[in-house]
Amino acid sequence: KSPVKMVQRCYEDYGPVFTVPFFHKRLTFLIGPEAQEPFFKASDDVLSQNEVYGFMKPVFGPGIVYDASKKNRQVQFQSMAHGLRTARLKGYTAKIEKETRQYLDTWGDSGELDLFHALSELTILTS
Repeated sequence: KSPVKMVQRCYEDYGPVFTVPFFHKRLTFLIGPEAQEPFFKASDDVLSQNEVYGFMKPVFGPGIVYDASKKNRQVQFQSMAHGLRTARLKGYTAKIEKETRQYLDTWGDSGELDLFHALSELTILTS
């Protein structure tokens, strides 16, 4: 009923590291810096970011970010870091809002749509 309450309850019952079933996947929570440190410091041979973030492939596309080799992913992250600095992000807000409104204007007043597909499309348009 409440994902936040579920996480709080699991944290109280099992501590900072626990796994829960989520549809056809298992989600492991690492709560707090000490629990998260091994994930961020481990090599891809031990903990693969590609597997964890594989669901992002439809958003970024094949060979991009988490679908790229470790070497290519590092180069891509370095390139993205410049564009994601606070001063630059502030400049994107008006453009993202404009693109979002234009996209939503194409929806019409009624009907059905695949929300996952629509939001994936919107993410690509505003990225």
